[in-house]
Amino acid sequence: MRFVCCLCLAILLSPVALSKAQNLPQSAGSSRSVIEYQWPKDGDEYVPQRTTFIIRPTKSFMQNKTASDFYFFVNGINGSYTGKVVISDDNQTIIYKPDHPFNLNDVVYVNFAVKGAEIPPLSFSFHITSMTELQCGQALYTFHQKDQAEIEAALEANATLPMGNDTVAFTPAVVVIDTVTTHYPGNIFFSPTGVSPSPYSFLAIVSDTASQDPSGGNNLLFERDIPIGCGNFRMQPDGTLTFFRQELKAPIGGIFFGRNEHLDRNMNLIDTFQCVGYIADLHDFQLLPNGHSILIAYDPRFVDMKVYLDTVQSGAYKSLVSQAYSHALVVGAIIQELDQDKNLFFQWRSWDHFQIVDATRDVHLVPANKNDTVIDYMHINAALNDPKDGNILASFRHCDEVAKITRSNGGFLWRWGGKHNQFTFLGDTLRFSHQHDPERIDNGHITMLDNGNLHTKDTVINGKDTIITRPSTRAIEYDLDEVNHTATAVWQYNKLPFCSAAGNVQRLANGNTMIGLGNTTQPSAVEINPANERVFQMSIQKLAFSYRTYRYEFTPPSSVRQTGTASSFGIASIYPNPAQNIANISFSVTKPGLMRIELLDIIGNTARSISEKLSAAGTYSVDLDLHNLASGTYYCKLSQGSNAITKMIIVQK
Repeated sequence: MRFVCCLCLAILLSPVALSKAQNLPQSAGSSRSVIEYQWPKDGDEYVPQRTTFIIRPTKSFMQNKTASDFYFFVNGINGSYTGKVVISDDNQTIIYKPDHPFNLNDVVYVNFAVKGAEIPPLSFSFHITSMTELQCGQALYTFHQKDQAEIEAALEANATLPMGNDTVAFTPAVVVIDTVTTHYPGNIFFSPTGVSPSPYSFLAIVSDTASQDPSGGNNLLFERDIPIGCGNFRMQPDGTLTFFRQELKAPIGGIFFGRNEHLDRNMNLIDTFQCVGYIADLHDFQLLPNGHSILIAYDPRFVDMKVYLDTVQSGAYKSLVSQAYSHALVVGAIIQELDQDKNLFFQWRSWDHFQIVDATRDVHLVPANKNDTVIDYMHINAALNDPKDGNILASFRHCDEVAKITRSNGGFLWRWGGKHNQFTFLGDTLRFSHQHDPERIDNGHITMLDNGNLHTKDTVINGKDTIITRPSTRAIEYDLDEVNHTATAVWQYNKLPFCSAAGNVQRLANGNTMIGLGNTTQPSAVEINPANERVFQMSIQKLAFSYRTYRYEFTPPSSVRQTGTASSFGIASIYPNPAQNIANISFSVTKPGLMRIELLDIIGNTARSISEKLSAAGTYSVDLDLHNLASGTYYCKLSQGSNAITKMIIVQK
């Protein structure tokens, strides 16, 4: 990585000269003719305070140039901004990193120049947002609360089959593997969350064998509590693991933050990934072979929705939007690519390419009632590198659209589904709607979970042919001809319960297909062979929710260390006690099987837990993570089958 400090504007270019520079002609042969990609663009609004600049000239232009050949002169309304120039790891992308965040509401003027005046200076300006990152976190908390409420309503509606003890918090012990024949080898990764009777979330890996215990407890291989929230626990192409950790700062009033965490195969933290200028979201995260990463974020803004009144079809919604919503919270989408040093390498914003009215339903175009001011018009739920050509596949649930975005300038290569569909569907009269997880598979086709919220069916009502909405979920595979714009359905599996949100489709190496069913819990995941026979099925307790479910050939390492033989069941010691960040628990069990250690607060809520299947009786020790716990009195509970014992522990920060 090469960088050079930029001199401030007052030294090299006066504010008056810079102001005049904004009017430099940009004709053919100007600086723009050699620039493939730029962020921010001239005239952009709502640019975050912590943004960086990206200029990507042609490769030929960059030959034999270093960071010291480029200058950024940056000026705001009340003064100049200093920073440094960096050349990214592709030796083509020029990045300007300001030394400090930009001022809220500032108008920023930029003059980009090259040593030797090989091209005329490039001048552009943009507006900084009026929302602090803290205010964005508060807005996103409101958005996620609405999203969570919709999921919980769907879970309640789907929770028709009894399972487990509904009066206790969900644990991996209530996973039931209820169908197994000849399936693909590997273990199941998922990350359930829930709120009843108290909030919980954790990462879990369960074995792929049938359960002999009705509770499913003997299937548990790994579990790690993530107290505030988590999701999208998966293996990356290099064999390492990632998941999204939700953080909630200032729970009173609610402020949402989050980050993607990268684990090695021993479940140790390698790194964390956050967006530049925005708050990362759980829906997708991908590590690329060149060390880059793709993240997504939601971008809240306040918008006068009354201007869209004429586009609303429903009379009830017209009445709502005409009453209020001059200051509605509208949530857009951000896609970012970071280089291996986490510099912002590419950025795409929905505001620059979508219209709010691209939402396919009125319910996603205006708030549902006068007390609801959140509008989620697109709901991005996937963004990933397309191995076919290196561009980005993205899924926009509320627009019923999958699009390919070019990395060269952020434009569309094509749009598939929704109001701007460019493809002819062949062998598929339903078309997908509210889809999740489009993936390019080895044969070049694209699989996805078609949640099917808007599927319709011809029926006869009162003697008349009528088209009615008949939601139905399916896993589907398309052969996509990106030249002639045809989408041919070549495989589908539709013997699934309706999954209104979330879910995924994973094509396995033997041709089987793993289907995660999101907010449907019974079953929560199934595996289908090429003959469309169900060879595996698992269920979880109702009111639990796992965004995606995967199968991988991976056996997690043991969290506990066997230290000797045992003649009794119990907790031998907790050291140190009082403890600050880590406590070592020494315990003994007199039989093999699933054991669980819980750290309970004084009212009995689980603050931390470790569960593991032990292969033999003996004495063991394990480290319990106490980071981010408040000081106070807690109780360490060891349980195995009908045996349980509790010992006091003091956390002292």
